[in-house]
Amino acid sequence: MPGESSTSASSRLRVRSALLTVRADYVIEVRQSILDEEDGPMLLHGLKGMHGSQIYVPREASLQPDRDRLEERYAAFSGAVG
Repeated sequence: MPGESSTSASSRLRVRSALLTVRADYVIEVRQSILDEEDGPMLLHGLKGMHGSQIYVPREASLQPDRDRLEERYAAFSGAVG
């Protein structure tokens, strides 16, 4: 996009090509096109198997992922794959 920094452009590209993301509630969401794909056991047990799983986060709040940033990332992921 005109006037956009290369960092922003590469960030948008990463979101569009992302296979999965972590929502603000710490649940993993795999891109729908990956879930629809029919291919070997690594895809089935590796990526598809993670869909809907919750990540474990440290008990100490200062070490936990930033929920606001996760929400931003999820919104970009949802828009990019929707």
